[in-house]
Amino acid sequence: MIRALVASNSAVVREGLKSILGHAAELAIHLQGVGSAFEPCLERTVDILIVDLTLAGSGNEFEFIQQVREKDPAVPVLALGARFEQHAAMYALRAGAAGYVSQHCPPSELIAAVQRVAAGGRYVPTALAEILAHRLDRAWLRPPHELLSRREWQVFLGLASGRSPSQIAAGMALSVKTISTYRSRILEKMGMTTTAELMHYAIQNRITEVDREETSQKPQIHHGVTA
Repeated sequence: MIRALVASNSAVVREGLKSILGHAAELAIHLQGVGSAFEPCLERTVDILIVDLTLAGSGNEFEFIQQVREKDPAVPVLALGARFEQHAAMYALRAGAAGYVSQHCPPSELIAAVQRVAAGGRYVPTALAEILAHRLDRAWLRPPHELLSRREWQVFLGLASGRSPSQIAAGMALSVKTISTYRSRILEKMGMTTTAELMHYAIQNRITEVDREETSQKPQIHHGVTA
C-alpha cells in the first residue's frame, strides 16, 4: 500500500485529487494544507508527498519542497502544476521534487506518476521534457540566471528592479532597440514570457542590483527560497 499525502491549500484540489487517486487500490490518500504537511513527512508516515503548485504566487510551495527534502530525503515529492510551465517545473525539480505533472493531465497519468515517484523513480510528461531539453539542453537544471551573459545579466537586473528599457539603455549607453533584443534573449534563456516573471524570479532569489555592484560574479540562487 502506498501512503500518499496531498498538500494543498485548496480544499477543492485536495478532495479532487483524493477522488482521482482513490481509484487506484494500492493508494491510501491523506490530505493536509501545505503548512501542516511537514510533520507527517518527518514522521515518515507517508511514502510520497504531492504538493499543489496551482495556487503558487509567493514561492512558498517551492521552499516547502526543499525543506522537506533537506529534513528527510527519503520522502519523494511529486509537484502538481496548473499547466505545463517549464520554469515552474524547473523550480520544483531544483527544490528536490522527483516529478512534475499538470493538474490537467488524464487521471491515469497522474496515478502512473504517483506510482513511479513513490517507487523511487522520476516523472516528467514527455511533452514538457522535450521543451525543457530543447530550451536548456543538458544545463536545464542550473539556475536560469546562470545562463545569461554579462550584458544580459546587467539588463536582467535593470528589468528586475522595475526600470524601463529606455532607462536601462541610457544607463548602459545603448539603444532602446538593443535593450529590447537583450530582453527577448533573456526571456528565451530563462523560459519566461514577461518582465513580471523576471521580477518575481529576482524577488524569490533575493537578487538585486546591489549584488552586481558588490561583485562581478552572478549571485548564486538562495536555496530554500526558490527551489
